[in-house]
Amino acid sequence: MTTFQWPEGVARSAAPPRFALVASADSPPLAVCARVEGLFVDPPTRPYELIGCAPAGRLAEAVSGSPDGAELGDLWVMPVGDEHCPQGLERLFPWRLVDARMLGHRPNPADPALLDVVVAAAYDWVEPPEDPYLGAGARLHDEREWLGAVQDVVRVVPADSAGDGDGTVLRLLGCAVGDELAAALSAAGRRARQLERAELVALDPSGTAVTRWSVDAEIVDRCPSDLGPDLVDLTLRRVPWDAPSFRARPVVEQWLSGVPSAPNLWAAYDAWGRDQWLTLVRRSGCARRDRPDRPRDSTYHLDGRYVTDRASFYCALGEAVNGPGGYFGCNLDALDDCLRGRFGATAPFTLVWHGSDIARRHLSGFIDPWDGEPYDCFDAILKVFADHGIVVVHRPAEAH
Repeated sequence: MTTFQWPEGVARSAAPPRFALVASADSPPLAVCARVEGLFVDPPTRPYELIGCAPAGRLAEAVSGSPDGAELGDLWVMPVGDEHCPQGLERLFPWRLVDARMLGHRPNPADPALLDVVVAAAYDWVEPPEDPYLGAGARLHDEREWLGAVQDVVRVVPADSAGDGDGTVLRLLGCAVGDELAAALSAAGRRARQLERAELVALDPSGTAVTRWSVDAEIVDRCPSDLGPDLVDLTLRRVPWDAPSFRARPVVEQWLSGVPSAPNLWAAYDAWGRDQWLTLVRRSGCARRDRPDRPRDSTYHLDGRYVTDRASFYCALGEAVNGPGGYFGCNLDALDDCLRGRFGATAPFTLVWHGSDIARRHLSGFIDPWDGEPYDCFDAILKVFADHGIVVVHRPAEAH
């Protein structure tokens, strides 16, 4: 793992820095700093109107119950067919409305049997297109059940809206600036200095990198820092694309105290928190340890007592292979990659899955977000293992 320290000759406290700003994963730091303000940013929510909606499942229950403020969770919007798309328009892929919350509904003017439902949903990396052509409409699901159909999805722009804003402010306090960034700042004078594809690396108390976030930003201000005579405070204006949300703060702060030293610490979180934990595992640098893969035909023990969702399976598997905080895949494709080597284990091997019956109950009955077909996650995992010659020994929970 990478360790960052204060540069020689900089007056600072004896404690190692807690954050580093880097241009790329393998480059020297642009700066290291003692503290960060503005790290956590709630993703912007936007109102969307589901026009001509025939709700089903939980969505129908929310509509018939208490609509205002009803939490709907993540909604996948799956366009129906391509044959109605005019020539020259790009095929639409499914997209996700994250943490959707119902704002209200009313009868559809053209068909009172249908509803126009307004929801607020957070930004996602699979962002809805600005003006999707849904000639044949779309279907809604939450990866577990179908929630109905819609004729169209429209992003609502409030009359007083000025757009999505200019981003958020991130302040790096007590920075020791490297030569490359110092020269760039000097050349820029008081003008903003653009950072493209930079990364903010979080460090544990020893200065070891534990996770990182991309920072698409510009440095808009710098001033002497109160934290040391040779240090400066940098103010960055960024687009909060990769920022952790306030909801993720407990998970992130646990990692900032140090890479996990005990197994199953992720088990205390709900499904969303476990997913955030898995994200930190993937980014932490635990993915590729500074040691060779263990030999083929080794045996690993997976503690499956808490495997009740997909993220928790990969958290448990990573720890079975690479110890607490270890990584060994975060989805089926990544698992397939890990089984090809350089991630801690050499296939084939034996995996003793304690409590596999718990996972079998919870990892079945999904809807594939991309094609809408039903699939069994548990069986899909076993197939990937089988394709690489992995012997899985199932042990029921009571035998653990």
